[in-house]
Amino acid sequence: MKIKAFLRATGILPAASPSLEPSTPVPIAGSGPDAPFTETELAKIAEINQAIDEFADVMRQKMTANIRKKDGWRSMDIEHMWRLAMLEIEELRLAMDYEPAGNVQRECADVGNFMMMLFHRVPSDGSRRDRRFAAELEKRHV
Repeated sequence: MKIKAFLRATGILPAASPSLEPSTPVPIAGSGPDAPFTETELAKIAEINQAIDEFADVMRQKMTANIRKKDGWRSMDIEHMWRLAMLEIEELRLAMDYEPAGNVQRECADVGNFMMMLFHRVPSDGSRRDRRFAAELEKRHV
């Protein structure tokens, strides 16, 4: 079962709606996947890349500072990792309500690091690289 279908079946996502489903883009003359980017698009790409680099720098700083606490993520039980990620999200929510901006940004980096850890536990090539994760994912889809 695909993840979106599973989430819809469990009520986490609403039933499919034609307005929410991705649509086929209307082709524009002179555009397409191989068309060169415009100057405006290149400026937007540079801005996005700068934002990603800034975020990644804070993520690296946080991971380096916490290397002893977060070094076991490659073998950590995936459910435990997920629960820790949810705790980080709750810390971020609280920081947004009560902390200065710098603390909020650091909490964002903590959440980002957990998402990075989860990202690297999911096989991107369709293989079953992480058998523990694959088994847990299968349990959820039954």
